[in-house]
Amino acid sequence: MKGTTSRYFLAATLAATAIGVGAVMQYGPVIVQATLGGNIPMRTPAPPSDPAVSMTAMLPLARISNVVDVVAAEDVTAIELAAAPAQPEASCAPKLVAEPAVAAMVTLSLDAPCHADSTVTIHHNGMMFTEATDTDGLLSVTVPALTEYAMFFADFEDGAAAVASTQVSSVYFYDRAAVQWQGDAGIELHAREFSDSYEGPGHVWFAAARDTSTAVTGQGGMMVRLGNPALPNARIAEVYTFPSGTSQNFGDVLLSVEAEVTAANCNNDIHAQVLQTRGETSMSVKDLTIAVPACDAVGDYLVLQNLLEDLKIAAK
Repeated sequence: MKGTTSRYFLAATLAATAIGVGAVMQYGPVIVQATLGGNIPMRTPAPPSDPAVSMTAMLPLARISNVVDVVAAEDVTAIELAAAPAQPEASCAPKLVAEPAVAAMVTLSLDAPCHADSTVTIHHNGMMFTEATDTDGLLSVTVPALTEYAMFFADFEDGAAAVASTQVSSVYFYDRAAVQWQGDAGIELHAREFSDSYEGPGHVWFAAARDTSTAVTGQGGMMVRLGNPALPNARIAEVYTFPSGTSQNFGDVLLSVEAEVTAANCNNDIHAQVLQTRGETSMSVKDLTIAVPACDAVGDYLVLQNLLEDLKIAAK
């Protein structure tokens, strides 16, 4: 982040919605109208109704009369059944292995010999990101666990899939916040540990991400970005992890979602979703739509406050 960059702080005052661990819920989008040089009107609309989706009604059945028995003629042969779709050979089916790692992370190893150089979407507890296998159909990625009994799903574009799960008992020691989006949205997740400035060492974001050695020793948090932005319309997720259960410091960790105004997103709406866990106790999910200002604001940042709950770290 550049010190001379203009930032416009948008107060996104929202009620956090908690859901049970392992469940995923969708809510109506929070509309943030970003207008430079003026007040920021905000509204939280009711969840939109999709006319294409409706509940199936229970319709009464009409009485059927004049029913007669029909006896098949002797020359009628057995009915030819449509051939079932061919199942992939066992050696061709993708396989996914999940292994717990330090700092409540999980290492995923995907082996898909029939899906070399293929796009795959990884799903975990509502979080999604897009990756690609290598020339041998292999992929390895380390993912922050959002729940103790963590399940992961790898989904290829042709419908092939693999699933794996593992137990991550250390998840209780960590708080996590995530933002996810699709395409070139210009979105970033920022954490300013113990109310540090943007220029200070406590500012953790994608360009100053740290690694698991900082988190596992309780010295501070870390950031990971998941997904391959070089893939078309890729799903990307950024996840911030703080070791609340083992922290050597105390104070507030300020969390914010920021959107850079770029030539790709200016004067358009961009969509994102924020997720937050506090140990294993709860998970909140919010959908977000941001109306990005006109293209003469390219290079500026919109800072969306109050979307995520700041962390209050108590002294040990």
